[in-house]
Amino acid sequence: MIFEVANFQPIENKELKGRFISDWIERNREWVKYVVPAYALFIVAVAITGFVYGPSVLTSANFYSSLLTLTLFLAVLGLGQGAVILTGGLDLSMPWLITLSGVLLTGLTFGANGAAAWAVPLVLGVGLLVGLFNGLGVVVLGLPPIVVTLAANGLLQGLTLIYCNGSPQGWAPSVISEFTNGHFGPLSHAAWSVPLFLAVALLLLHRTPFGRRVYAVGNSQIAAKLAGVRVGATLIAVYCLSGLCSAIVGILLAGFSSQAFLGMGDPYLLPSIAAVVVGGALITGGRGHYLGVFGGALLLTALGTLLAGTTVPPAVRDIINGVVVLAAVITLRDKKA
Repeated sequence: MIFEVANFQPIENKELKGRFISDWIERNREWVKYVVPAYALFIVAVAITGFVYGPSVLTSANFYSSLLTLTLFLAVLGLGQGAVILTGGLDLSMPWLITLSGVLLTGLTFGANGAAAWAVPLVLGVGLLVGLFNGLGVVVLGLPPIVVTLAANGLLQGLTLIYCNGSPQGWAPSVISEFTNGHFGPLSHAAWSVPLFLAVALLLLHRTPFGRRVYAVGNSQIAAKLAGVRVGATLIAVYCLSGLCSAIVGILLAGFSSQAFLGMGDPYLLPSIAAVVVGGALITGGRGHYLGVFGGALLLTALGTLLAGTTVPPAVRDIINGVVVLAAVITLRDKKA
């Protein structure tokens, strides 16, 4: 009898494992269906990169280090923009908030690491303040998010030009440049931080009361309010999160380039939205998962890396990116809508 039990134990374990996997797939089928395509297309983009530039590229640590470092910028923006889109909004103030953040950092520190100790929190505070401005415009004034954030972007552009007199000064502290460009082993420090940031973002949006309120508001503000959710406070919070993420990226980009320049945030507006949409989120809110947003960031970064080394004109690259986003919107749209 002892031997019979021992013989049947592995079979029981396999059955339990199989049942657990099938139950998990059944519970998460809805969001997995929208998340997987971004990663599948990412693998295709990487494979094409190896075909175009040679298999040796795919065995190079520098390729993956650069890919993850550039993905980090878009993944951080995707967290903020994704939270806003999940509530049915849109943040168009990102470009010049990124630029202002980088210009402030370099202008306040002039490369001094000691000054970074107070300049970085100050820049992050500016990002939160801009997010608060956007949130109050949407909640208190009742204005459409596109109008409020687009106006904020114009104001930030003017303030940036006034602050630097049309010519950004200074350079980034070496401690920040070391984080984005320095290496620990085969990868950059920024690349090593990607899994940590991914874990934090997943916890924030999918394992906290804040994340649950974001989804509730995105599905129906009326139903969320009846359920006791503070809709106004949640909307203000997501715009503050978006402003904070934009400020972080402005700091990182200044460190990556060692200096700030006007318009440095312009190339990130559409990709920040595209990463969310390509990752399976519904542009009208209520549906999406940060794993999909991260997959979208990986895909767009890999696609940009692939096209950057070719002779394809920048205009054609924009067209290709636009086609990818449009295809994602059509494919992943809510069929019930």
